[in-house]
Amino acid sequence: MQEIVTRFATASKAFGLKVCIKKTEIMFQPSPGINGHHRRIQISGEDLATVKNFKYLGSTTTYNNKLDTELQL
Repeated sequence: MQEIVTRFATASKAFGLKVCIKKTEIMFQPSPGINGHHRRIQISGEDLATVKNFKYLGSTTTYNNKLDTELQL
């Protein structure tokens, strides 16, 4: 994953774009039955924030794919 992020940041820079480190987050989703560990992903030597859930287009996605947050009233 680090290689993909590095290539993305390099390509962005080549087109005059900059990836905002403060707004970029990563979420690790381990395979079922595996207690995963967090990965460190960096852009320009800065760690990206690791989160357990995030909201996208009004829906909450979680690292364990549970719908508890979505179903709360």
